[in-house]
Amino acid sequence: MVKRIIGYLLSIIGILGLAISNIPKIKEALQLSLPLEGKSLLIASIILIIFGVIFIATGKNKNYPLKGEDIPVRKNGKIIEYRRE
Repeated sequence: MVKRIIGYLLSIIGILGLAISNIPKIKEALQLSLPLEGKSLLIASIILIIFGVIFIATGKNKNYPLKGEDIPVRKNGKIIEYRRE
């Protein structure tokens, strides 16, 4: 779960950097003095987005059920429960 949160944060920072490097109005409105300018900010932003997506994709999510089919467990011909295989 922590890995996914880190991935989302990296992606958001990368998207903000991408917006700052490509849209002059945003750069003027924020008036930030960034250590990276121009193409280096663009490349760094793309790398952050890629790492963020990788972290999101490899992070485990416990909310999804396990893969497999539900198999009914029967007792005296009636289904009493289901189990996964």
